[in-house]
Amino acid sequence: MKIRKGFVSNSSSSSFVLSADCKLEDIEITIPLKLTDIVETVIKTKEELDKYLFEEQEYNINKFDKTVYDSYIEQLKLGRILLMGTVSNEYEGRKFDHISSHFLDNGFHNVKFNHDITVVENPSH
Repeated sequence: MKIRKGFVSNSSSSSFVLSADCKLEDIEITIPLKLTDIVETVIKTKEELDKYLFEEQEYNINKFDKTVYDSYIEQLKLGRILLMGTVSNEYEGRKFDHISSHFLDNGFHNVKFNHDITVVENPSH
């Protein structure tokens, strides 16, 4: 058992011990995550999209990437909804900051969804 000596911060942490029958490099985890935990806005119409991008987010309508905008519009025309969110590697006290940081670094590659989801814009480079 560890006994902490010295400065103690306000951050919380927890230790863990796992046992495995294979090498660590071979182990992957799946974390159940509802997109409601990381999606900030649901867009259903072009009007909602324009309000979100150009009023709420204050993007310049003349400088916004037309190809990206058109890809959003195309999804709306297909009867799909846009799920808008932001990922960050800065901890802002949000419930799933470590997952947000993962998506920032890796995008949505190799993510399995239980519904038909199209990744229109991926945060990963």
